[in-house]
Amino acid sequence: MAVGPVVVGSTYLWSPTFLKDGAIYDLTGATATVNFLDPNGNVYTFTMVIPTPTNGKALYQNLTSLFTIVGESGSQFAQWYRSYKVVVGSVVLESAPIPFPVYKSVSGA
Repeated sequence: MAVGPVVVGSTYLWSPTFLKDGAIYDLTGATATVNFLDPNGNVYTFTMVIPTPTNGKALYQNLTSLFTIVGESGSQFAQWYRSYKVVVGSVVLESAPIPFPVYKSVSGA
């Protein structure tokens, strides 16, 4: 899972493991989403794939066009946030927002 800096124009496999009460949560019958919040306050929500529900993992690979640098001319990075949400029946688990920097590509992407 991308936990560190992200570079504009790159793809990353976002793959959190969902826990409930400290144990891996069985995602059988669940829906999972990842939310990205850009510096302008825009939220982008994507459905995640759950290939093996019993291991508690959900997957999402972002498009290369998702992340941008927003701000003053010459900015080298922007602060984004992500959160994950899983729903199984009446149980809803959502993470707190997790900050991560998005850097300008040195290659000019």
